[in-house]
Amino acid sequence: MVLSPDARALSTTMRRSAPLLFEWASGILRQAIVGCSGEVDFIYRLGTAAQNGPTVNGPHSAHLSSRFAVVHQKPIVAMKPGGRCELGDLLVVVKYHLLDGTTEKKSIIYQVKLTDSKRAQCKIDQKQLRLLRDWPDFEFGRRRDGGPRTYRIRPLTLEFGSYMLEPRRARNTDVLDPWVADVPLLLGEQSLVWRRTFGFCPTAWQVSQDGPKSIAFSKLAHTTPDADALVSQLAFCLGEHHSNLPVDDLVSSLCRYVGLDPDPPDEFDGYIGKETRSSGFGVLELNVKQSRTGRSEPGPES
Repeated sequence: MVLSPDARALSTTMRRSAPLLFEWASGILRQAIVGCSGEVDFIYRLGTAAQNGPTVNGPHSAHLSSRFAVVHQKPIVAMKPGGRCELGDLLVVVKYHLLDGTTEKKSIIYQVKLTDSKRAQCKIDQKQLRLLRDWPDFEFGRRRDGGPRTYRIRPLTLEFGSYMLEPRRARNTDVLDPWVADVPLLLGEQSLVWRRTFGFCPTAWQVSQDGPKSIAFSKLAHTTPDADALVSQLAFCLGEHHSNLPVDDLVSSLCRYVGLDPDPPDEFDGYIGKETRSSGFGVLELNVKQSRTGRSEPGPES
């Protein structure tokens, strides 16, 4: 869903600039995954590499920048019912800054998994899968009066809860090439032409159907390549729109959790995982700023 004419025009700008964006997305994924042996290291590398984004030139102009933060303690939620589990590994937020001073956002929460050391597969935690697939009510953090805060998330998109599956200790040549799709990819011909991708990003529903306890690391024709997932979210083709207010509320709390935004004292007491070097949670906020030359007739709504 896109609400405003300016946001639709900006979405069209990003889609028309898909080759440039694919080059950028593939580059930051390559920097993140080549030689990487752990999920937290991958998240940190990805967020660091994304700091400098391209400028989209032409009759419709926009500039891409980012904010990134990572903490070595994962957010812990208490499902009702179902017990406690980690919320995810990486929150990607795309934020459109429009000419009238308003913003529109779309977000995806990823569970990041690198392949096992000995086998080309990714193990799947079943509690986390249930959370990202079914979105049962859960508690995370505290209200200002100190009581637990309950989230009732009802996404309108399947991809709000997704996985980012990548190879462990990849080499530069370890790309999934070519990508043969059973269904048209989100950016059509431009997706099919772009074939340099290291991993893929299935939704939690796809993981449940293809697994559910593990996913073989192979070219699954019905899943989205990792570069395609990033570019499609930048173009507002993927992601949960923040007009879904409970989602907006949750994303705001996660930005406070990692320190991108200030949080009230003790807000997350009891909802923080143990601090270790092998655990972590990151927020990557990709900001797309529309320039004065970017205002035009709106393009098709995504």
